[in-house]
Amino acid sequence: MLFRSPPSLCQGNYVVQYVLDLNDNRFIEAIVRQFLGNVSALSAQKFSSNVVEKCIRVADASGRRAIIDELLNKQRLERLLRDSCVLVFLLLTSKGGS
Repeated sequence: MLFRSPPSLCQGNYVVQYVLDLNDNRFIEAIVRQFLGNVSALSAQKFSSNVVEKCIRVADASGRRAIIDELLNKQRLERLLRDSCVLVFLLLTSKGGS
């Protein structure tokens, strides 16, 4: 695994966002792959939610779709609606299509 849970730590959040800002698809895809399966939990935490938002912004269409599909998982959606800043970000930046 690339990370244990650094995006949930304040400093790790900034490091991962810096790597995403490099706009290198190899790094972006690797980070998105590492987060899949944990996107809901990461999006409910203060620092890691910033990383999930950044991933949505910079990922290619398939990576973005994978993140969004995980966020919209019916079993996790109720909790996310209470706890997630990422869903608010997603709704505010959505263009109504994929």
